[in-house]
Amino acid sequence: MAAKYPADNNFASNVNHRYLMSVKDEPKQELKPIAGYEKVSLMSLEEAVKHVVDLLDDELAQNIRIAKRNSRNPADNLSSDEAAAIHVYTMEWEQGGHSLYSQLNRSLRIPDRRKLQP
Repeated sequence: MAAKYPADNNFASNVNHRYLMSVKDEPKQELKPIAGYEKVSLMSLEEAVKHVVDLLDDELAQNIRIAKRNSRNPADNLSSDEAAAIHVYTMEWEQGGHSLYSQLNRSLRIPDRRKLQP
């Protein structure tokens, strides 16, 4: 049986380490689900991030513009804003610890789930 990842593939060097770094920050106990978000109406990407704009730097606005331009014709029945939200969430930022991905994931680990109410 052939190896799944051949030695000459250099698989380890192609791993995005930001995915592995946040594993150490996972809560040691199970957290309650976040309640109430399913009752909130869909909104534009700009409206969805308006409460976190002050927490993040100017790179957020720039990344939203890029994500929206790259999401004009989304697949899988997504709206342009839904596709752009996924795009901006997964974007690498100049300062990795300040990315939308890292900030949102840090917030989602807060044990007091009331702070995450929409």
